Amino acid sequence: MLSTYSTSLMVELPPELWLYIAEFIPDCELRNLLDVSRVFYEVALNVRYNEITIEGVDSRTITLLKRLRDPEVASRVLRLSIVSRTTRTQLIDDVQTFRFANLVRRKNLSVESATQCLIDVLPRFTNLNGFSVDFLGYPSSYKLIPFLNAAWSTFGKQIRTLSLSGHLDAFHIIVGSSTPLESLESLNIQLTASIYPRTDAGESIESVMALRNFINGTSPRLKTFGLWSWAATDVSRLFVDLDHFPLLHRFHIRTAFNKGFLTDPSGLSRFVQGHASTLNDLQLWLRPTGSAVDPSLEEPLSKWLLATVDPIPEFPVLKDLQFYPTHHHNGFDAFLLTIQRSANTLTNLISRDHYLSPQETIELIDALACNGPNGTLRTLRLNIVVLTGDVIDAMAKKLPGLVSLKLYIGDNQQSFDDVLKDRSFPSWKLYDLGIWCGGSVFDGESMRLLARSIPSVRSFWENGHMKIDDYP
Repeated sequence: MLSTYSTSLMVELPPELWLYIAEFIPDCELRNLLDVSRVFYEVALNVRYNEITIEGVDSRTITLLKRLRDPEVASRVLRLSIVSRTTRTQLIDDVQTFRFANLVRRKNLSVESATQCLIDVLPRFTNLNGFSVDFLGYPSSYKLIPFLNAAWSTFGKQIRTLSLSGHLDAFHIIVGSSTPLESLESLNIQLTASIYPRTDAGESIESVMALRNFINGTSPRLKTFGLWSWAATDVSRLFVDLDHFPLLHRFHIRTAFNKGFLTDPSGLSRFVQGHASTLNDLQLWLRPTGSAVDPSLEEPLSKWLLATVDPIPEFPVLKDLQFYPTHHHNGFDAFLLTIQRSANTLTNLISRDHYLSPQETIELIDALACNGPNGTLRTLRLNIVVLTGDVIDAMAKKLPGLVSLKLYIGDNQQSFDDVLKDRSFPSWKLYDLGIWCGGSVFDGESMRLLARSIPSVRSFWENGHMKIDDYP
């Protein structure tokens, strides 16, 4: 039974005041304050049940499912996540069924009965708008086909956000069971490496085609699309015949270019070029596997980046950019071109993985300020070899609107006493500063020295304060 609030103990306050008080209470505590007032009762129930994750059916999950039979509780569920992770050890032990199967058997409950418990509560999720399915092993996916069929038919038309994670053949099963998703606006896909070696071979082409057809079915309404791939799977076929997405404003892709685009990266080029006019959030994080040892592996990516970006005259509404520029000049030139062609709108810039030399860093700052001092950029995150006085001078002069700066510096940083000697930036409006050096947060003395040179700084490492007692 759910607790109910006690009217005899309730303090008479306006609901607006209770809601204001609730804003200052962490969710982990708020979820237990059902008895304080009617407002807290409603808020606490929302905190408890707005996001539900089902990972195996043990006694706690069965108790949760029983509570979700209550329409008052189930109607508060906004996001539902189903998680099944089959490990290699389980595979060796010949456990090739959905993860909760053995747990269920201990309760004398069949897999079919456990699945039915899930199916029975689905119609009560009247306000569900987000659905996540995470499967590592494809045999487990077969066991959930009845549940997936019921899920799609029950709330498929109403969900706005869908996240799918698993290896390619699991996707074939999952998307093959789906119905038209008429309200879907956000789709995130994560391809994982398979623990079944055969599934990353040639028969995966059919699975890629099934996934492509599924994505194309969402194209008229989709606003955000993300693809992360950790698998040794060529996904280039996925983009070759991908439709145009007229409403797309966010596109993130992260994979190893030398694994994910072995045959024909031209489809990805056309996709980026075809949506440049509507994208306000773009991530191109395509670092090749093994490039840290052999930088020559980045040459194909470097050439592809420049060939893709060069024909794009501008990114007229781009605000957020994440980019891996490679160690080759073509890749870095493509990075600079993308920045220059979005300099008037860009508010957040992240350079991934590659440590920029002082010269490259200044070239990047110049690209941001190609039309004069850049007052639009608000946050900047860079990996740099060393932080020099010239770099700080350029940032303060050419990026006057910068609010948050995050720098990851190599191991050879010289003393900041020398870098900041006779330097002061009283007119710079920088608020938050976070510096990491050699994999650790920067020492407190150097952070204080920087803050004295930039009087506007009031926060370190996004903490909202400058206390550094917990840091070296």
